[in-house]
Amino acid sequence: MDTRNRSIRLRMLAFGVIGFAAALTAVAAPQCDHCLTRHYACRTDNSGDTQPCLEK
Repeated sequence: MDTRNRSIRLRMLAFGVIGFAAALTAVAAPQCDHCLTRHYACRTDNSGDTQPCLEK
């Protein structure tokens, strides 16, 4: 078996996985801004205690 072809395939797979993760992050990020705003407001209301905010 040619190890050079295996190496190229592994690199292509790695780039594909990284590209997919980057695309997924780019799509999901704008939709979560309101969640972070509510989480930070909850932390402020609870004097920095994160536990009640994580249960919402």
